[in-house]
Amino acid sequence: MIACFAWLLGPGCVVESSVNLSDEGADEATNDENGADSDSDDEVDESSEDSTDTSESAESSESTESTSTDTTDSESTDSTEESTDTGGNDVEAEEQDGLLVFEAENTWMVDPKHWNNEWVLFEAGTPEYTDCPAQSPCPGDPKGECNPYADCDDDFFPAEEQSGGAYMEMLPNRRRDDHEEGTGANLGVTNNPHTRPMMWYRVRFTSSGRFYAWVRAFGKGPADNGLWLGFDDNGVAEDGDFKPEMDIPDYAGMRFQLKGGWQWQNCRRGQNQHTGVNNCNVEENMMIDVPAPGVYNILIGMREDGVDVDKFVFSKDPNFVPEGLGPDVTP
Repeated sequence: MIACFAWLLGPGCVVESSVNLSDEGADEATNDENGADSDSDDEVDESSEDSTDTSESAESSESTESTSTDTTDSESTDSTEESTDTGGNDVEAEEQDGLLVFEAENTWMVDPKHWNNEWVLFEAGTPEYTDCPAQSPCPGDPKGECNPYADCDDDFFPAEEQSGGAYMEMLPNRRRDDHEEGTGANLGVTNNPHTRPMMWYRVRFTSSGRFYAWVRAFGKGPADNGLWLGFDDNGVAEDGDFKPEMDIPDYAGMRFQLKGGWQWQNCRRGQNQHTGVNNCNVEENMMIDVPAPGVYNILIGMREDGVDVDKFVFSKDPNFVPEGLGPDVTP
């Protein structure tokens, strides 16, 4: 089967970004310790997310290097050669009266495929792609490099039923079950979003202040329901874009925690409250702070693969809740 890849669609879909890929080794080492954290398993300790044991880091880095020769250098170099910057100064959406709305497929740019992860566009006419045969034999522990679902997309949704007639998905879906051996858990989840391909949306805010974030997405627990949200003002994806200083409860960065099925979601995965902070209270969950009117980048990064994303809404009104396919895009 063939999936419809964003870079085949012409100018403006995939371009080179200034993503810092220098932390990939540390990222994979960190994920070896923390990656396979079951979303339904509240006893999982995330207190060590931002720290990495030196010996285990070195060990993990050596393992990664041995399984893929100089992955960091070769993949980042290849991606740069294939990318073309066509972003220009256009914006995908503009705030109107405290509301910003845009489709997930209307990107300013999409980072190239990296660590075999990529954002894939599904639109009307895209063939169904659900063939997920396990590769056998596949020895190794659950966090090893062996992965029986190297090219897997285990769901398919008619694109015409989604807002704008299209949606985006992070593929391949390698981490479908935290407890299944050989699912490549250290590849299918990341606590360092700037080391994975991101979708960039250049938007214009006409006012400053706090905007509450909503996403229409399809989450599949326990391992396909995490998404990073970043807010960038300089064109360089950095860790702080996804983890800005915020005085809100149980804070561990801006991570959407998605529920099952297509629905509007705003739950934030907390340091301890993994399924949404304080019952997903809007004023304590997903948000961005806009310092002044102007053009900024909204970044959407992978936390877990296999996530389907349709549309985004940012509202100044904490009482606003999107319904159905959501409000019209704000041009």
